[in-house]
Amino acid sequence: MKCFIKKSFSIAFGLVFMLLMFATVLNAAANANPSWTVDEPVIFHRELPPYDYYGAKDPTIVYYGGKYHVFYTGANQSGGWQMLYTSASTIPELKNAKRTYMSKIGESYFCAPEVFYFEPQKLWYLVYQDGTYGAAYSTTTNIADPSSWKGPQSFGISGNMGWDYFVICDDQNAYMYNTPDDGSGRLYMRKTSLSNFPKGWSAPTVAMSGVFEGAEVYKSLADGKYYLLIEDMKDGRYYELWTSSSAGGPWTQVAEKWAWRGNLTKYNSTTKWTTNVSHGELIRTGYNQKLEINDINHVDFLIQGTLSLSGDYQKLIWDLGLIRNYPGSQATSNPSATPTPADTSTPTPTRLAEPTPGPRSAFTQIEAEKYNSINSSTIETITTTNGSGLGYIESGNYLAYNKIDFGSGATSFKALVAGELTSKIELRLNGPTGTLMGALSVEATGDWNTYQEQTCNINKVTGVNDLYLVFSGPVNIDWFSFGGSAANTPIPTIPVTIPTGDLNKDGIINMADVILLAKAFGSVIGDSKYDPSYDLNNDGAINMSDVIIIASKFNTVISSPGNTPVPTPTKASTPTRVVTPTPIPSPSGTALYQLAAAKGKMFGTCVNSQWFSNSTGSTYANILKNEFGMVVAENEMKVDAIEPSQNNFNFTNGDKLVNYALSNNKKVRGHTLVWHAQLPGWMGNWSGSRDGLISAMNNHITKTMEHFKGKIAEWDVVNEACDDSGNGLRRSVWTNKIGNDFIDIAFQTARKADPNALLYYNDYNIEDMDAKSNTAYNMIKSMKERGIPIDGVGFQCHFINGMSASQLNAIEQNIKRYAAIGVKVSITELDIRMNSSENQTTGFQTQANNYKSLMEIALRNDNVTTFMVWGFTDKYSWVPGTFPGTGRALIYDDNFNPKPAYNALKEALMK
Repeated sequence: MKCFIKKSFSIAFGLVFMLLMFATVLNAAANANPSWTVDEPVIFHRELPPYDYYGAKDPTIVYYGGKYHVFYTGANQSGGWQMLYTSASTIPELKNAKRTYMSKIGESYFCAPEVFYFEPQKLWYLVYQDGTYGAAYSTTTNIADPSSWKGPQSFGISGNMGWDYFVICDDQNAYMYNTPDDGSGRLYMRKTSLSNFPKGWSAPTVAMSGVFEGAEVYKSLADGKYYLLIEDMKDGRYYELWTSSSAGGPWTQVAEKWAWRGNLTKYNSTTKWTTNVSHGELIRTGYNQKLEINDINHVDFLIQGTLSLSGDYQKLIWDLGLIRNYPGSQATSNPSATPTPADTSTPTPTRLAEPTPGPRSAFTQIEAEKYNSINSSTIETITTTNGSGLGYIESGNYLAYNKIDFGSGATSFKALVAGELTSKIELRLNGPTGTLMGALSVEATGDWNTYQEQTCNINKVTGVNDLYLVFSGPVNIDWFSFGGSAANTPIPTIPVTIPTGDLNKDGIINMADVILLAKAFGSVIGDSKYDPSYDLNNDGAINMSDVIIIASKFNTVISSPGNTPVPTPTKASTPTRVVTPTPIPSPSGTALYQLAAAKGKMFGTCVNSQWFSNSTGSTYANILKNEFGMVVAENEMKVDAIEPSQNNFNFTNGDKLVNYALSNNKKVRGHTLVWHAQLPGWMGNWSGSRDGLISAMNNHITKTMEHFKGKIAEWDVVNEACDDSGNGLRRSVWTNKIGNDFIDIAFQTARKADPNALLYYNDYNIEDMDAKSNTAYNMIKSMKERGIPIDGVGFQCHFINGMSASQLNAIEQNIKRYAAIGVKVSITELDIRMNSSENQTTGFQTQANNYKSLMEIALRNDNVTTFMVWGFTDKYSWVPGTFPGTGRALIYDDNFNPKPAYNALKEALMK
């Protein structure tokens, strides 16, 4: 009887389902103004700080293996954008699900993901934007393991880059949509064949105009049409809806405001949490590359929402939740309308790092690669002489091993390790900054393939605990285990801790600790310079909260000769290493560059063109050698000098300067790779194609930077691109032939050519607060937000004598806003010109005051790292020839005598 009822119900349900599907097909036309029900948010900001400190954004969602898998962007506390992962069996269960930082592909900038299973290759793809390639992807065979992704990898595209890359496939092709960063309001589309994916993309074409960002495309099974959703912001944040018979368009608009605040009609939560419909994804019927939904009129839409769009964009509060355009309750299980049939192309699950159903004995050999969680973007499983282990470990990385049973007491630690350098492994309980059991000081073994067992004593630990190995420096590790004391000496059972704020363990909290903290300031877990012992409030970031803690205990004496020191664990048979207190830097001499170096600044000068022809004499040479720590060529490394004819490079003068710098222990600035002026005729009068000029520009950048690779500290990648009016970019061969995205392309190419050089945008009249400086700031801020690899901005600082207090205040205000977005400032070409009629005595003093004020601003702001004068002697200054009726702009006169400005700089540096 039960079987009959069950079978009858199944038949009836099937008939009802068929009727519903038939009715759906008949009424498949998209509703242009649906009513949306807003369910309560399920993924909140600040659930895994600092990675989602301000906002949880840009979700991608897929249902597979009985779970919803969600990847999303976190608005980082330190100003970056980084991706996280979570999963749960139902949408409501996402609210309490574990959040995981995507450390395996972790970068300072990677965000806006899309996930799908690409059946032809039997791989999961995560598509996203990043700071390395712009358009990037990672792959895995196991979507449930956030540590299994391999990437970032490049799609190999350039031109009209921007953000929000979204891929959909039909039976022949893959289509990629994205919006550029040029303010054009366009949506671009590229395509490639399935056999070539993920490479072989066509040139971008304009799919539509007058839109914003966050485009995504789905195929509706109800009517066989494709639907494109794209975010706009003419009235808050909302989504437009477009349709086409093809995944590649052309597109016809269904609704300007398909999902917007005006048709959010019902809130299924205690509070209204959003009036904006922003960057989200529809829940699909399947999980493959075709991105299919059942019916555009019956969708669950996981969006980022907020009530307010005012304030700093980076700090807007976003949470994630569902809206749906149909009556009834939200999806709680498989969104597919019909069961997913068996499919030989279904992804093969792979095991997580180590499920650990029960405690593992601390006294057995534990393989390093069998961790439970990891904090690293570099660690990989490697082959060792004993099987396998872990390598590519960097400072700040850690590994977690859950439920390690230390029994009645472990008092020593042993590991099989290899490495060419010394390093340290801290052993901590129940967290990366938890109780310190001890530390293994790893001695170099000779090379990365020579493994040795190394041992240290630890403070006695008992019972079951989670073990964290926290690394300071590179090392390869094969396995580890615990045992009795490694030496026949009593082991104290009290925990070893570092007194809060005493970072260098010298017994007092003072300026030396502040300086140490400053070096790691702004870093977060996963960054190479992050040190958990500096994270004084254990919030995952080294920030102002930690500074405040040190300030509250400043000059506190932690220990004195009469106190009993806390024992420091040491490696067996190795003498205890004495920690040398970090001294407050003091000048190594009285030269300008030495005084500046003691303050953490690089002081340098432009080397005048006469020097390259040996026309400057011995006095010039002595001043250059003795007073400056960095040099830059006045004209000899500009485009026309380096590449006078296409692909014919002349590095003679550049090599002369670089070799001089290396032999005299000086650093070099590179000036400049891309500029609208001083171009050779073949480039400045380019008559070829856009792609041809991009190729020529990239070739110049790549060959120049590779030639000087490792010898140039910072490069002016793009010079003077902002229009003097403050209205966007100046017209030049670059904008006319390539478009505004030539800047993005240049910086991306430069980063690949020399990953270790700092990359700068350099310009004049962008130092204080006005229209042109706002244009430059907004451009650079946009580049940072989109992951374009820019490190700093160069303020040329060609000033007129008699700078006002308000101008100086505006310069400092400008510097601070760059600091807020993580951008360095270099003063790159400073000179302060005087009118020829100006009284020398009073004029020189005014000039000295101006130089001094600028140096004081630099000293007050840590993000000002370089201070360059554009030549040092008035004898060879460019000023009189460029600005007739003016001159005397530098710190030495025509006879190489130091002027009051020279002494004023010293006064500022010696305070």
